[in-house]
Amino acid sequence: MIDNLIKKIRALIGDFEKKGIEVFSYNISPIFTIAQSNITITQILLNGAILGSAQHSYDITTNKITLIEESGSLELTSGDIIEVDYTYNKYSTTEILEYILSALVYISVHSDNSMDWELDVENNYISPTPENREEDLICLVASILIKPDYSQYKTSTVAVTYAGKLSRDAKIERLVCKFTRSLGVFDIVEHDTYNIYL
Repeated sequence: MIDNLIKKIRALIGDFEKKGIEVFSYNISPIFTIAQSNITITQILLNGAILGSAQHSYDITTNKITLIEESGSLELTSGDIIEVDYTYNKYSTTEILEYILSALVYISVHSDNSMDWELDVENNYISPTPENREEDLICLVASILIKPDYSQYKTSTVAVTYAGKLSRDAKIERLVCKFTRSLGVFDIVEHDTYNIYL
Protein backbone atom coordinates (compact mmCIF):
# COMPACT_ATOMS: atom_id res chain seq x y z
CA MET A 1 0.00 0.00 0.00
CA ILE A 2 2.75 2.48 0.93
CA ASP A 3 4.48 1.94 -2.42
CA ASN A 4 1.23 2.78 -4.21
CA LEU A 5 0.87 6.01 -2.21
CA ILE A 6 4.45 6.98 -3.03
CA LYS A 7 3.82 6.41 -6.76
CA LYS A 8 0.67 8.55 -6.67
CA ILE A 9 2.43 11.35 -4.79
CA ARG A 10 5.36 11.32 -7.23
CA ALA A 11 2.85 11.60 -10.11
CA LEU A 12 1.01 14.49 -8.42
CA ILE A 13 4.15 16.52 -7.80
CA GLY A 14 5.81 15.64 -11.11
CA ASP A 15 8.70 13.79 -9.47
CA PHE A 16 9.19 11.35 -12.34
CA GLU A 17 12.07 8.88 -12.38
CA LYS A 18 15.05 10.05 -14.44
CA LYS A 19 18.15 8.25 -15.66
CA GLY A 20 21.68 9.37 -14.93
CA ILE A 21 25.27 8.34 -15.66
CA GLU A 22 28.47 9.34 -13.89
CA VAL A 23 31.92 8.37 -15.13
CA PHE A 24 35.08 8.17 -13.02
CA SER A 25 38.73 7.48 -13.78
CA TYR A 26 40.46 5.18 -11.29
CA ASN A 27 43.65 6.56 -9.77
CA ILE A 28 44.40 5.39 -6.22
CA SER A 29 41.17 5.05 -4.27
CA PRO A 30 38.45 2.50 -5.14
CA ILE A 31 35.85 4.80 -3.55
CA PHE A 32 33.79 7.17 -5.72
CA THR A 33 31.17 9.72 -4.66
CA ILE A 34 28.02 10.08 -6.74
CA ALA A 35 27.01 13.73 -7.15
CA GLN A 36 23.29 13.00 -7.64
CA SER A 37 21.25 12.14 -4.54
CA ASN A 38 18.31 9.72 -4.16
CA ILE A 39 19.69 7.23 -6.66
CA THR A 40 19.04 3.58 -7.40
CA ILE A 41 22.02 1.98 -9.14
CA THR A 42 21.10 -0.01 -12.24
CA GLN A 43 24.61 -1.11 -13.18
CA ILE A 44 28.31 -0.36 -12.74
CA LEU A 45 30.78 -0.94 -15.55
CA LEU A 46 34.56 -1.22 -15.42
CA ASN A 47 36.09 -0.44 -18.82
CA GLY A 48 32.75 -1.36 -20.43
CA ALA A 49 32.27 -4.67 -18.57
CA ILE A 50 29.38 -4.96 -16.12
CA LEU A 51 30.47 -5.63 -12.54
CA GLY A 52 28.69 -8.18 -10.38
CA SER A 53 26.98 -7.16 -7.17
CA ALA A 54 29.78 -8.73 -5.07
CA GLN A 55 32.31 -6.44 -6.74
CA HIS A 56 30.91 -3.18 -5.41
CA SER A 57 28.93 -1.66 -2.55
CA TYR A 58 26.90 1.51 -2.24
CA ASP A 59 26.36 3.57 0.92
CA ILE A 60 23.10 5.50 0.58
CA THR A 61 24.02 7.77 3.52
CA THR A 62 27.34 9.00 2.11
CA ASN A 63 26.48 8.47 -1.59
CA LYS A 64 29.77 6.59 -2.00
CA ILE A 65 30.42 3.56 -4.18
CA THR A 66 33.26 1.25 -3.21
CA LEU A 67 34.76 -1.19 -5.70
CA ILE A 68 35.79 -4.38 -3.91
CA GLU A 69 39.14 -5.92 -4.85
CA GLU A 70 38.96 -9.37 -3.31
CA SER A 71 40.20 -12.82 -4.34
CA GLY A 72 41.55 -11.47 -7.60
CA SER A 73 38.03 -11.13 -9.01
CA LEU A 74 38.54 -7.42 -9.58
CA GLU A 75 41.84 -5.77 -10.43
CA LEU A 76 42.00 -2.02 -10.82
CA THR A 77 44.67 -0.23 -12.82
CA SER A 78 45.32 3.50 -12.92
CA GLY A 79 43.27 5.02 -15.74
CA ASP A 80 40.48 2.43 -15.62
CA ILE A 81 37.09 3.93 -16.47
CA ILE A 82 34.23 3.30 -14.06
CA GLU A 83 30.71 4.09 -15.29
CA VAL A 84 27.80 4.21 -12.86
CA ASP A 85 24.30 4.04 -14.36
CA TYR A 86 21.39 4.89 -12.09
CA THR A 87 17.87 6.21 -11.80
CA TYR A 88 16.85 8.98 -9.42
CA ASN A 89 14.01 11.13 -8.12
CA LYS A 90 14.06 14.60 -6.60
CA TYR A 91 12.49 13.36 -3.36
CA SER A 92 13.72 10.25 -1.57
CA THR A 93 11.29 7.58 -0.39
CA THR A 94 12.14 8.55 3.19
CA GLU A 95 11.19 12.18 2.52
CA ILE A 96 7.87 11.18 0.94
CA LEU A 97 7.08 8.89 3.88
CA GLU A 98 7.58 11.87 6.20
CA TYR A 99 5.11 13.87 4.09
CA ILE A 100 2.61 10.99 4.26
CA LEU A 101 2.95 10.97 8.03
CA SER A 102 2.35 14.73 8.10
CA ALA A 103 -0.65 14.33 5.79
CA LEU A 104 -2.20 11.79 8.18
CA VAL A 105 -1.85 14.27 11.05
CA TYR A 106 -3.51 17.06 9.03
CA ILE A 107 -6.36 14.78 7.96
CA SER A 108 -6.92 13.60 11.52
CA VAL A 109 -7.08 17.17 12.81
CA HIS A 110 -9.39 18.48 10.08
CA SER A 111 -11.77 15.53 9.74
CA ASP A 112 -14.21 13.59 11.85
CA ASN A 113 -13.09 10.49 13.75
CA SER A 114 -13.58 8.20 10.75
CA MET A 115 -10.28 9.28 9.17
CA ASP A 116 -7.71 8.66 11.86
CA TRP A 117 -4.89 6.53 10.45
CA GLU A 118 -1.50 5.42 11.70
CA LEU A 119 1.51 4.85 9.45
CA ASP A 120 3.58 1.70 10.04
CA VAL A 121 6.62 2.17 7.78
CA GLU A 122 8.38 -1.02 8.87
CA ASN A 123 5.45 -3.22 7.83
CA ASN A 124 4.49 -1.09 4.80
CA TYR A 125 0.89 -0.28 5.67
CA ILE A 126 -1.53 2.27 7.10
CA SER A 127 -3.94 1.19 9.80
CA PRO A 128 -6.87 0.96 9.45
CA THR A 129 -6.63 0.34 5.70
CA PRO A 130 -7.90 3.37 3.74
CA GLU A 131 -10.13 2.89 0.71
CA ASN A 132 -8.92 4.04 -2.71
CA ARG A 133 -10.51 7.50 -2.49
CA GLU A 134 -9.11 7.92 1.02
CA GLU A 135 -5.67 6.98 -0.31
CA ASP A 136 -6.12 9.68 -2.93
CA LEU A 137 -6.99 12.19 -0.20
CA ILE A 138 -3.82 11.26 1.70
CA CYS A 139 -1.78 11.70 -1.50
CA LEU A 140 -3.38 15.06 -2.27
CA VAL A 141 -2.66 16.40 1.22
CA ALA A 142 0.94 15.13 1.06
CA SER A 143 1.29 16.79 -2.36
CA ILE A 144 0.05 20.11 -1.00
CA LEU A 145 2.61 19.83 1.82
CA ILE A 146 5.39 19.19 -0.70
CA LYS A 147 4.31 21.81 -3.27
CA PRO A 148 1.97 24.27 -1.58
CA ASP A 149 2.10 26.79 -4.46
CA TYR A 150 0.46 24.46 -6.97
CA SER A 151 -3.07 25.49 -7.90
CA GLN A 152 -4.26 22.09 -9.16
CA TYR A 153 -3.93 18.51 -7.93
CA LYS A 154 -5.49 15.46 -9.61
CA THR A 155 -5.71 11.71 -9.03
CA SER A 156 -7.90 9.12 -10.72
CA THR A 157 -10.75 9.70 -8.25
CA VAL A 158 -10.25 13.24 -6.90
CA ALA A 159 -9.33 16.56 -8.54
CA VAL A 160 -8.84 19.88 -6.78
CA THR A 161 -8.41 23.29 -8.39
CA TYR A 162 -7.66 26.38 -6.30
CA ALA A 163 -8.01 29.86 -7.75
CA GLY A 164 -6.24 32.77 -6.12
CA LYS A 165 -3.86 32.56 -3.20
CA LEU A 166 -4.72 30.23 -0.36
CA SER A 167 -2.23 29.25 2.30
CA ARG A 168 -1.06 25.65 2.46
CA ASP A 169 -3.04 25.03 5.65
CA ALA A 170 -6.20 26.60 4.21
CA LYS A 171 -5.97 24.39 1.12
CA ILE A 172 -5.62 21.26 3.25
CA GLU A 173 -8.39 22.22 5.66
CA ARG A 174 -10.87 22.95 2.87
CA LEU A 175 -9.96 19.79 0.99
CA VAL A 176 -10.36 17.53 4.01
CA CYS A 177 -13.58 19.17 5.23
CA LYS A 178 -15.22 18.95 1.83
CA PHE A 179 -13.95 15.43 1.23
CA THR A 180 -15.60 14.19 4.41
CA ARG A 181 -18.96 15.43 3.13
CA SER A 182 -18.56 13.53 -0.17
CA LEU A 183 -21.19 15.53 -2.02
CA GLY A 184 -19.71 15.58 -5.52
CA VAL A 185 -18.83 19.01 -6.96
CA PHE A 186 -18.30 22.03 -4.74
CA ASP A 187 -18.04 25.70 -5.62
CA ILE A 188 -17.31 27.80 -2.56
CA VAL A 189 -17.03 31.56 -2.94
CA GLU A 190 -15.25 33.24 -0.07
CA HIS A 191 -11.96 35.10 -0.30
CA ASP A 192 -10.83 32.53 -2.85
CA THR A 193 -12.64 29.96 -4.98
CA TYR A 194 -11.86 26.30 -5.31
CA ASN A 195 -13.50 23.26 -6.88
CA ILE A 196 -13.34 19.70 -5.66
CA TYR A 197 -14.46 16.82 -7.86
CA LEU A 198 -14.99 13.54 -6.05
